[in-house]
Amino acid sequence: MKNLKFFLKDMKIEILRKVSHKFFSRNFSINKGLYINWLEDNSKDLNQLCEGINSNLWKKTLIFQEKTILKKKEQARKNLKQEYICRAGTEFLYFMTLLIKPNTVVETGVGIGFSSLAILTAMEENKQGKLFSSDLPYFRYEKSEDSIGYVVNEKFKKNWKLYINGDLTNLKKIIKEINSIDIFHYDSDKTYLGTKKTFNLIKKYFHKDTLIVFDDLRDHTFFYDLVTKENFKSWGIYKYKGDYIGYIGRLKR
Repeated sequence: MKNLKFFLKDMKIEILRKVSHKFFSRNFSINKGLYINWLEDNSKDLNQLCEGINSNLWKKTLIFQEKTILKKKEQARKNLKQEYICRAGTEFLYFMTLLIKPNTVVETGVGIGFSSLAILTAMEENKQGKLFSSDLPYFRYEKSEDSIGYVVNEKFKKNWKLYINGDLTNLKKIIKEINSIDIFHYDSDKTYLGTKKTFNLIKKYFHKDTLIVFDDLRDHTFFYDLVTKENFKSWGIYKYKGDYIGYIGRLKR
């Protein structure tokens, strides 16, 4: 299997990290049922959330979803394995990138690139910003590295640096190229331990106005522990496709 040989040669450390995280991560610091209730009690509707911040920008976001993201999804379904088709919280990412007008965005977890496409499209409209993305190919699928960022238009790649050797390896390279992070989007290792390691590695690059976004909150309680123990004043949760996405930072600018 060609792809497996590629992994064993170039990505042994990251594969071992991911495996160890799955086996040794204690994902829930409180009872899982109580945690799910906490997510539900603290979550908002995304449409109401963004409509209340900037209704015109939200209307533009919904048009972008229909004309760009959903069309790209249909194209990808025809050409790629179904397992790759995931859109992340593209509406929120596009909306907030337009609103904040960041200079530097860092994301972990790219897949076929819907989150990257949303951010890069907004950056193109803002006429500013650079996106640094980290991912690790699926070793189960041959040449899966070729599918990373599949849906991203070629014209946007001038503002994009993509690294595919795993988060901790990639982020050590990324932080050498940046001074601070305006938006951080986490959507990779779905364990408490993996999330914590990534967060601790880059948190010194956050500033008082950094927006931090965590996908798939149902998987573990890192976000819960972070916002309850660190006493962040501005944070929230919204429901998304059967799961929850959390954010830390002021949304109204």
